[in-house]
Amino acid sequence: VGVMALSFVDFEILLPVDNVLYAINMLIQFAAAVNLRIHLPNLPRPYAIPLGTVGLGLFLIPPVCICIVLFVLADWL
Repeated sequence: VGVMALSFVDFEILLPVDNVLYAINMLIQFAAAVNLRIHLPNLPRPYAIPLGTVGLGLFLIPPVCICIVLFVLADWL
């Protein structure tokens, strides 16, 4: 039902909505990664970002800034 409702919306509106929703999804995943690193630091992982929590925070600064820019430039808000 939701897809049929969105099929009547103009593509120029759907594209920024999709980008913002994807950015929110990424920010939630970043927050989960930091939360796991803080609360369960010894949990076995398939891969690890070096330098501990500080390294993870530094690693996430550029993508978080890009998400914020995307929010600012989204013209549908």
